[in-house]
Amino acid sequence: MTRSSFSALVLTVSTIMMAATGCAGNPERSGGGPAAAPAGAGEEVLAGVSKLTSVQAGPVLFVIAGIHGDETSGVTAARQLAAGPAPARGTIIILPAAAPEALASGERWAPHWSDLNRAFPVPGSDSSVRGDLTDPAYRRADAILGRIAAERPALVLDLHESDRYWTEGGGPALVIPRSSKSTELALALLELPGMEDFAFTGPPPAGSLAAAVDYLLGIPALIVEVPDSLPPEERERLHGVVMNAALCMLGMLGMPCMLGMPSMPSILVPTETP
Repeated sequence: MTRSSFSALVLTVSTIMMAATGCAGNPERSGGGPAAAPAGAGEEVLAGVSKLTSVQAGPVLFVIAGIHGDETSGVTAARQLAAGPAPARGTIIILPAAAPEALASGERWAPHWSDLNRAFPVPGSDSSVRGDLTDPAYRRADAILGRIAAERPALVLDLHESDRYWTEGGGPALVIPRSSKSTELALALLELPGMEDFAFTGPPPAGSLAAAVDYLLGIPALIVEVPDSLPPEERERLHGVVMNAALCMLGMLGMPCMLGMPSMPSILVPTETP
């Protein structure tokens, strides 16, 4: 898909969503939203959340990484962001290691868990679609989704690596849900300096965080996929580019968007004009 067709896609997606949902808005999961997570595999991971808040009110950006244990560049980039400083406006919320058990094992998901990024609730009343609800992945997914629902961010970025399943042509890509909100924000993001090498694709799979946040919560969400064939430093840099661009797009930097878009956190440090 070319960038010239992306603007037309925005209108098309908006029309489809209006026809599909009417005035009812996004359907809720059966039972009224994310279930409470039992202790043991769910909410304790939220202790790792960092929040950087400006003295000036503004939007909220939620960044999550480490959903898959063999994708570590997003974790590093998110931790660099969490080290500060705070944005000029608004709040950045960072969960850098959504699945520390998987990260410890170095595998996509932890032993005795299923894939966390297929464990988030999906629309519909049939809970069996999520499989065995005793799986700890489902409790973790519910805890994360509940935190996002409470924060109501303007945008959620989910940082990943890809073996070319999503990254067409070997470059980085944004995986975009079908909603008009997510599509329009992705379009704005792709127009910013530093994002020239990013392609786009979608929609995200059912059971993924981005799909649940977008469709169930009505909050824009994007998956950031960078090729795992790149050196670690380049993968980390690309994640930083997207985070920087998102902060710029949301007006959280307090300065114009800059060419080059260096990696986090240096972009947040005001620089004097020579």
